[in-house]
Amino acid sequence: MEAAAFFFPGLPLEEKTWLQHYGDMPEHMCYREGSIYELLKEMVDKQPDAPALEFFDTVYSFEAMDENINIVANALKKLGVVEDESVTICMPNMPEAIFLIYAINKIGAVANVIHPLSDANEIRNAVSLTNSSLIFTTDVSYKTVKDACVEKVVVCEVSMSMPPVLKTLYNIKSRKNMKYSSDTITWKKFVSGMGTIAPSVKRNRDDAAVLIYSGGTTGKSKGIVLSNLCFNALAIQCIAVCPEARPGASMMSALPIFHGFGLCVAVHAPLCLGMKCILIPKIDIKKLNETIKKKKPTIVPAVPTMLKAITNNKNLGPDSFKSVKVILSGGDYLSDDLRARVIDYFRSCGSKAHIRIGYGLSEATAFFTATAYGAEDIDNIGIPNPDTYIRVCDPVTNEKLPDGEVGEICVNGPTVMLGYVNDKEETDNALLCRLTLKSNVKPLEITVCTLLDGSQMFNRWLEIKSLSDKPMCISKIAPISGGFEDMDTDHLKEANDKTKLYSLGYFDDDSWGREGQFRWRSLNPDTTAINGRFLRDRFRHPLIFLKNNVMGHIWFCQIGYSGGYRFTIDYNAKPHKDETHLSFKA
Repeated sequence: MEAAAFFFPGLPLEEKTWLQHYGDMPEHMCYREGSIYELLKEMVDKQPDAPALEFFDTVYSFEAMDENINIVANALKKLGVVEDESVTICMPNMPEAIFLIYAINKIGAVANVIHPLSDANEIRNAVSLTNSSLIFTTDVSYKTVKDACVEKVVVCEVSMSMPPVLKTLYNIKSRKNMKYSSDTITWKKFVSGMGTIAPSVKRNRDDAAVLIYSGGTTGKSKGIVLSNLCFNALAIQCIAVCPEARPGASMMSALPIFHGFGLCVAVHAPLCLGMKCILIPKIDIKKLNETIKKKKPTIVPAVPTMLKAITNNKNLGPDSFKSVKVILSGGDYLSDDLRARVIDYFRSCGSKAHIRIGYGLSEATAFFTATAYGAEDIDNIGIPNPDTYIRVCDPVTNEKLPDGEVGEICVNGPTVMLGYVNDKEETDNALLCRLTLKSNVKPLEITVCTLLDGSQMFNRWLEIKSLSDKPMCISKIAPISGGFEDMDTDHLKEANDKTKLYSLGYFDDDSWGREGQFRWRSLNPDTTAINGRFLRDRFRHPLIFLKNNVMGHIWFCQIGYSGGYRFTIDYNAKPHKDETHLSFKA
């Protein structure tokens, strides 16, 4: 599985003031090119016998989990699920739901994850919005799902993966009058006779992987499309943001999987980092302390209401929370008072855990800032994750506000959603930044449109409007420019020869009919310009590539314009200095 660096050149280096607080955390990280299943499979191959999922007292190893994913993938194909089809999951945190999410991804379909206690209207809306004809649910939600009139229903009892004694007790208590209609498919029938090897459909990092739903705090609830990159990038960022997340550790996965916090931070990230997920299908506030004492998680993700409940419960002894190293708080504001109470309570239970506060939203998968080490006791939402860029802007004009001003937080990075399901207007409102500039010299208005969709390509276009009734000529305009990389060369062998650090690639022959002759050239410490002249014998394509020969990553810039153009690369490097600076203009 290939990896690539993610760079967003649209923010000036001087704005990234948070970098001074990074410490050992890298500014940039490398993210996988493929699907969420492919990233998980890397860990399956590394440690097949390690525990991956624990559900009550049933434990699945990474290998056993992968076998079940393949069984479910084959069963989905048998039911006729095709690439890009939405498959709805209306289930709590249980092994079968996890198998489904990765199996759906493996065959190239999209998991439409909804609240397991949704009412019939909510289910109908989610199914209709995504054109989903297949829904998976449990015995708990079965009647409501049937009332929603979905075409195909597969029901899986919550007790399916429970130990035998517990399963028997659960079935006696909860299924006294449970009857399924003849057209309902049971889980046992669904997976019966399926093999443990299934073919994979090749998916790209920017393909849709999961659909989740917003809480509707700023209006109606909307379907959010999250890509493979969204999930994989946040999982890899967790390596830097939370060093305790490593093979052999365990995560209390109690937060529901229909939210990004529960699905990505508490399930996908720990699994891809070699951790065990302790799945809890229903949060019982009164039993949280007992669960922590018995299951011994390393990391406890929680919302403030859960943390408050833990401190109100009975203290189970000086060693009851000894295993807990980190508390991840998100989803709501954690007050100073509650933070202090939680720390004191965990200390009394034998834990030396510190609280990391994450801030984010579903449209950015989960959290995009987290408190830095050493700043846990300060009331703040932390610093941006690697490759994540933030500005505070005026919500009306979209102009950047000075430090200390109150405004709207704008974010971009690899975890930002692809958009809203079937809602272009809302997607544009969320991802399209428009800045209108009016000239005081000429009767001219320019709107700078920037698409902040978190993908690898930074899209910008200009809408130019003449305010005069007379013709106007524009001789030159630069839609994008700025600095995009500084490199410390003190530790590099190539540092003595600055011409070896970067290569510039473009279509070398600009004669008619020879536009496709591409060539790499060494980039010399100077200002280099690549031109295409309008109405002259220069037919070079308006596209350049710039490669960092040390790190291996590649930038590209392309102009969608039929007239003349110029790319200018300014490579500032001195033989006697241990640093280089790159900037450009197009």
